[in-house]
Amino acid sequence: MIDTMLATWALSLLLIGIVTSVFGIRRRNIDSIGNFRIVTIQSVPTHC
Repeated sequence: MIDTMLATWALSLLLIGIVTSVFGIRRRNIDSIGNFRIVTIQSVPTHC
């Protein structure tokens, strides 16, 4: 019983770590894309 509980706990922690890392990477990419879009939108009218 204790062994299975420890195994499931370890697996859940591992899954949480993977999910958080993946979401962190995605969020960083989205932020950079968003900032790039904001910069381009701001720079386009001045050039025109």
